[in-house]
Amino acid sequence: MKSFSVLKTIVGANVQDTSVAFATLIGYWANNRYRDIINSYDWEQLYHNQSYTTTANISSYPLDENTERLIFVKDRTNDSYVEVITEHTFLDNYYDDLDSTGQPEVCYLTSAPVRTQPASGEKLTMKSSSASDTTPTVLVRGITSTAGETYETLTCNGTTAVTASNTYTKVLGISKSAATVGKISVYENDEATLKAELSPETLVSRYKSINFHPIPGSTQNITYQVRCKRRVTPLSQTYDYPVIEDTEDIIELGAQADAWKYKRQFTKATALETQYQIAKSDRIHREVAQPAILHQFPVQPLNRDDGIL
Repeated sequence: MKSFSVLKTIVGANVQDTSVAFATLIGYWANNRYRDIINSYDWEQLYHNQSYTTTANISSYPLDENTERLIFVKDRTNDSYVEVITEHTFLDNYYDDLDSTGQPEVCYLTSAPVRTQPASGEKLTMKSSSASDTTPTVLVRGITSTAGETYETLTCNGTTAVTASNTYTKVLGISKSAATVGKISVYENDEATLKAELSPETLVSRYKSINFHPIPGSTQNITYQVRCKRRVTPLSQTYDYPVIEDTEDIIELGAQADAWKYKRQFTKATALETQYQIAKSDRIHREVAQPAILHQFPVQPLNRDDGIL
């Protein structure tokens, strides 16, 4: 296996440019190819499980910060499945029944920069898990009752809490100026109610929340197993490795093709681009053609009255 650092070194040596500036460009190209591979197939390595138990009269539950979308939601208490729909479909079908309670039948995802929005006006507080984080800044954008939409920038002070000046009724965005050594935690002003966490490499706070309908009632304390697809962060650290196994050589081919294109060596770039596409297809085929796996496709019958046959 090749780490991110080794991969950049090999590409630079092959293109005969080992400068630091060019290595930075190689890093961009490698991540572009990494993203292309991730989006080219529904990789099994991107899935993970989460477990939640509902609370009476609470409909929304924040998922892990790296959750991208739902695959299925199983009601383990009643041994059944909850239908996963879009928020648009939910509002379209249940617009006159938004507040009913009972055993949930459907669920949908919503996105926000925080786990939960402030119940009322709150001054956010943030701190790092590392004392070394004294330079990066955190941008907070939100709605206040006095200024409407506004923003402010907070400078990290290591593990010492830094409190925002504005009182926010709604948070619209939280982002960092750069990668940090530690994890940035954002709280309500009480420094106890967690609103968001930004891991060292995460620059923007994004949370998905699962919302149930009907809203769980007082007798619906239900445990759910949630199957999710994860959101993958770019390669950035020296010893970063791709989440998808056996793709380092493929990323290397793609980054090298981009490097030769940058050097205006288009014949070499085209040859390596072809190798990249073939290697990517072979890797996907190896993922698909696993033993003891049966691929099923839904059958859609045709109506003979439509005159298609």
